[in-house]
Amino acid sequence: RPLLERLLNAASKAGGEPPIQAPRQVDHIDKLTAMAGNEQLIAVSDSRDQLSEDHKNWSDAEFKISERLPRWGSLKSLLHHAASLAVATDVSDQVEAINAARSLLINPDPTIPLINTLVEELRSELTEVRTRLADAQSQELAVLSGSNEWNKLPEVDREAILAANALVPVPAIEVGDPDSLLATLDSNPLSDWNGKIAALPGRIAKAREDAAKKLEPKTVRVHPKSVTLKNHGEVDEYLANLKTEIVKHIDAGNPVIL
Repeated sequence: RPLLERLLNAASKAGGEPPIQAPRQVDHIDKLTAMAGNEQLIAVSDSRDQLSEDHKNWSDAEFKISERLPRWGSLKSLLHHAASLAVATDVSDQVEAINAARSLLINPDPTIPLINTLVEELRSELTEVRTRLADAQSQELAVLSGSNEWNKLPEVDREAILAANALVPVPAIEVGDPDSLLATLDSNPLSDWNGKIAALPGRIAKAREDAAKKLEPKTVRVHPKSVTLKNHGEVDEYLANLKTEIVKHIDAGNPVIL
């Protein structure tokens, strides 16, 4: 009976939910388990070749499952991060096919080429978007450094303002292997990097405003409205309204920053 229990245990670990194969059929072992005494001993002996093959196959399947299910999870995570990339559609179709066919355990491992494809594309995209962020931030900081209010501040105040507005050096990224790449993307998805690039002008404007307020606490920021102007009359009206708003603050003794 301990032998049959071990076989049933091995069978239970050799299958499961997709994408792995269905649970193994164990009717022949159940029949043996229902027997007793000499009848069972003789039946087990007669089935020893089949039982030995079952044990080997199920043990091999259990080992493959322990290796491949984690890779399957990594594949799904990488695919999630790659949703915006052109390669995602083809890889997604193949992932669905593996799941539908319960073919995760076939040889060679079907996850490896898909993981490699996604890693290559994601590594390239992440490296490129980090470079774009670093370049854009460098350009924006150069503009900030050229403003009068910024240059009048001591270094300690400038560093504090930069930190407060998330204008710190763009960190290096770890993309050397799938696990490192996933950890980087989990912390900062591709959409976050693009969002940081889009937010740069606003952060620089806020840093400049903070610098002006540090020098002149009463400084106010005026945000010119975004409009479409079609003729000279509309231009004159727009500028007159903007001037009125600026002068109102100046007359109140408040410096203005645009």
